[in-house]
Amino acid sequence: MRIVKAEATGVLDSNASRLEEQIGRCQAEIDKFSRMALVGFSGVASDALVSRIRGQVPVLYAQKAFYSSLKEAERSNSSAVAGLPETSPGVLDTDVAQQRIDEARESVDSLRLDQAGASKRQPDRAGVPHKTRCHLLLLRQPHRGPELEDHPLRARPAA
Repeated sequence: MRIVKAEATGVLDSNASRLEEQIGRCQAEIDKFSRMALVGFSGVASDALVSRIRGQVPVLYAQKAFYSSLKEAERSNSSAVAGLPETSPGVLDTDVAQQRIDEARESVDSLRLDQAGASKRQPDRAGVPHKTRCHLLLLRQPHRGPELEDHPLRARPAA
């Protein structure tokens, strides 16, 4: 999916503005129905009619709450779209983003394999692990220096 961020935020902001207008209309209807009175009429029929009309006020409050919730969601979505990372200037392409994610995962897996291989004792060219080969070289050298003369693993000349 390709999202042009400016267009998407424009649509979401426009929707939020239209919902704000609907909220205003609901409030106007709530005010009008709440003040309604049948002047000059009395009796059971007029009371029933006024009761029926005022009974719409809770429905209008519910509708207003729904529009308010929807408006906040549109504003939140607009902010979220504006904050999305771009795959090219002003555009987020989810296919390109997914491809980049897959490539990054492959790189991480490759690095983990390289790290696992490097942490094992790798034999050198002679087939001897590097650490062992270094110790063998030290032990084969009879006179390496004064610091090795007292070393217990130092090769001693046959007496």
